[in-house]
Amino acid sequence: MPLLRGNKTGRIMLPIKLVFDECCSPRLPLKIKEVYSEDFPGIETKHLTDIFKAGDDDSRWLPLLEQQKDWIVITADRGKDSKRPKLPIICERLKITHISLTPVLVHAGYSAHKQALLSSWPDISKIQLLPKGTKVSQ
Repeated sequence: MPLLRGNKTGRIMLPIKLVFDECCSPRLPLKIKEVYSEDFPGIETKHLTDIFKAGDDDSRWLPLLEQQKDWIVITADRGKDSKRPKLPIICERLKITHISLTPVLVHAGYSAHKQALLSSWPDISKIQLLPKGTKVSQ
C-alpha cells in the first residue's frame, strides 16, 4: 500500500508517479512537475527516454516499471501496430494503470497534450485510487 500523505490543505493523497511514453513530448514531465509540485509534494514525473532507450519495446520496459510499483504511464500509444506488443494489453496484464490520450490528441503536439493534462488534473490526481491496471482515456 502506498504511503498516504497530506498536502498543505490537509487532504490525504497518494503519491503521484507519472511516466510519459516516448509518444509524448519530453517537456511534459517537467511542466507537470513545475505546475503541481507545490500542491503535490513528492510528485515524480519522468519521460521514458530518461530511464530507458528510445525505441525499446514496451514489453521490455513495462515489466521493469511494474517492479518499481505505483507508476502511471501516460501514452499516445493506442496499440495499433500489429508488429509490436500492445502497450495497453501489457499494462493491463502487469496491472499498470495508464492514461491513453485520445486519437484527436495523438498528433496534436505538446501544447494540446499539456492543456489536456492540466485541465484533467483533478481526475489525474485521483487515478491512484483506481484498481491497478485501469486504462483511462484522455
